[in-house]
Amino acid sequence: MVWDSEIPDRKIPADWTFKWQDGNADPPAGTISPDDVGRQLRLLNFGIGDFGVHLGNEILGVGFGIVVALLLIEVFEHLTNDLASTPT
Repeated sequence: MVWDSEIPDRKIPADWTFKWQDGNADPPAGTISPDDVGRQLRLLNFGIGDFGVHLGNEILGVGFGIVVALLLIEVFEHLTNDLASTPT
């Protein structure tokens, strides 16, 4: 569903790759294959992954979990609305 909404042609936009080059030796580029789950997960990690802002031994509080849950609800709502308005 994410790829259908964000990159329906399965081609990673060049501007995404350019942005990720800052500090990364090998950012995702090219086309995402439906069968290449590893590459899809790597792309998701670049889009919403850990950018090093959390310390390895940091204990996250309940409030952080609540914020993440609310953020995911918001993301799903936007994705549902985007997919509903996209002609098939």
